Amino acid sequence: MKTSSFSLKIAFKNKNSLYHFFISEMLKSVIISILVLLLFGCKTADKKPLIEEKQPITVAVLDFKAPNNPENEKSIKGWWFGSRDIYKNKNAGINYSDIFAEELEKSGLFQVYKRSELKYYMGDLRGKLKKQYPALADENNKNKFEEIVTNIDPLIIGKDLGVDKILVGEVDSCYTAHSRAFHTWASKVNISAKIVDVKTGKTEWEGKYKNKDEFSAPNILSKKSVNWMIKNIKKKYLF
Repeated sequence: MKTSSFSLKIAFKNKNSLYHFFISEMLKSVIISILVLLLFGCKTADKKPLIEEKQPITVAVLDFKAPNNPENEKSIKGWWFGSRDIYKNKNAGINYSDIFAEELEKSGLFQVYKRSELKYYMGDLRGKLKKQYPALADENNKNKFEEIVTNIDPLIIGKDLGVDKILVGEVDSCYTAHSRAFHTWASKVNISAKIVDVKTGKTEWEGKYKNKDEFSAPNILSKKSVNWMIKNIKKKYLF
């Protein structure tokens, strides 16, 4: 009986020591793991990722300059069989800018500054100019005032808006013609545009589009000309 009880005690002690050994080894491995993380984890946290996420390039599409069309937007040209009704849009410059901003946003090339916010900015700028120069607020000086606003350096506007690039353009001609003799319609457009870097002031891209399209509505031809230009912009910035 004594021998059996003694052997049980030895077995119990061996089992207990194995248990303590197992626990101590586990604790050691946990402590080593924590130390490794503390030593090497901090170093890797300071490292930059291998692929940095690029910030989107921001661009503001400013109002295109357009010829000062007369109050009467309809005129007659030619005579007899060549007689045509010519329809011009006084807001051609603004309309082109809106189309350009919309199509450029769809292309995903840039992050386009919202045209609605740009209009608020320009309205605020007009208000400041009228306060600074009260004489310009007079109705008789309306054309002179608009000329001053139009000729403000676009780079100043770009810096105020905080964008990387500005897109400026000019509508040389844009009209729809209706043949009085044959009752056919045709649209004609001649525009130019360029992208300027706000920081350097350098022109990065510029293009011109001139076309006359029979039986085409002016809004269709406008989108066609803008999309043609955006294809050329992609060649510059993607390839």
